[in-house]
Amino acid sequence: MHDYKVERIDRYKNHIVLNLESRNERDKIRFTPGQYAAISFKKHGRWSPVRCFTIVSNKNEDLLQFAMRPNGLFTSNVAKLKPGTKVRVQGPYGSFTIDEEYDERIIMLAGGIGITPFISMLRHAKLTRLAKPITLLYACKSIDDLPFYDELIALTEQVPNFKVYFFISNGMGDSIRNIHARSLDADALSKVTRDQYDNYTYFICGPQSFNESFSELLRSKNINKDQIVTESFAQADSMSFEVSNLSVSIPRLTYGAVALSLVIGFGFFMSIDLIRYLPKVKTVSSKLNSSSNGSSNTGQNTANGSQSTSGSNTSGTTNSSNSTSNQSQTYQAPVSSVS
Repeated sequence: MHDYKVERIDRYKNHIVLNLESRNERDKIRFTPGQYAAISFKKHGRWSPVRCFTIVSNKNEDLLQFAMRPNGLFTSNVAKLKPGTKVRVQGPYGSFTIDEEYDERIIMLAGGIGITPFISMLRHAKLTRLAKPITLLYACKSIDDLPFYDELIALTEQVPNFKVYFFISNGMGDSIRNIHARSLDADALSKVTRDQYDNYTYFICGPQSFNESFSELLRSKNINKDQIVTESFAQADSMSFEVSNLSVSIPRLTYGAVALSLVIGFGFFMSIDLIRYLPKVKTVSSKLNSSSNGSSNTGQNTANGSQSTSGSNTSGTTNSSNSTSNQSQTYQAPVSSVS
C-alpha cells in the first residue's frame, strides 16, 4: 500500500490524466512501464472501492499518472477530486512489459483506451534512447476518441526507429497525420510486417474482442505464443482484465478470497477445539489407568490376605490343613490375574 495525494488533474477532450504526488519519497511505487495499479481515494471520511488503471507515467518521473475516460461512476468521481485528496495505490501488477533482451522488434496493437500502457513504454524508450524498431498501430472509432495524439506524433521524432499509424473507422481530419480512414485489420498488419510475421513480438491491448481477433490472426500465421503478449481493457466499474491470455475479474478474485478466508477460519477454529479436546482425553485416560491399577492392587491384596490366613491356620492344624492351604495357594495366581 502506497500513500499518495492528488497533485492535479489534466483534462482533455475525451480523457483525463490523474497526477499523484507521493506523500513521502520512501513510499513511492516502483514499477515497470506497462504495468497497472489499483487505486482508491478518500471521500467524506471514507475510502472508495478499488479500481485498476494502467500507469502512463515514465518510471523516473516525479508524478504517478493514470489516464482514464470519465464515463463510469468511479472515473467520474475521480475527475472531481480536489488537489490534496488522499489516494491509496496498490501494486504494481501485470507482466505486460517489454523484455529488452528478448523483444528485438516490436509491434504494438492498441484499441481505444488500450493505448495507456504503450504511452508509459514509449516515454521510457524516449528517456533511454531505445533503438529497437517499434511500430504502433492505433485503432479508434473517431478522431474525437483519440487520446495522446500530439504526444505520439512528437515521439516519432524523439524515439529512434519508432513509427505510428492511426486507424479511424468513422472519418478523418485534414490536419491529422498518419491517419487511415478504415479499421485496423489483417491487411494493414500484413503491410507493416511485409508478411514476415515471425520477426516480431506483438503487444496487444484493447477490448477483449480486439485482443481475441488479433491473437487468432497471429496464431493462424504460426506465431509462437511467447511472441504474443496481451492485456484487455473493460469498463472500470466491471473491473475485468486479462494478462497474458489469463482472464481475471475482480468479483471472482473477491469471492475466491472470501472462500479462502472461510476455509482458513474453519480450520483455525477446528484446531482450537482439537487442542481443547486433547487434554480431556488425556485426563480420562489417566483416570481409567488409575482405576485399573487400583483394581489390580486390590486383587493382589486379597490374594495376600488369603495367603496370610492360610498361614495362620496351618500353624495350629494337621497335615491335611497344610494340604488345603497349599491348594488354595495354587489357585491364588489365576484368581489374581482374573481380578
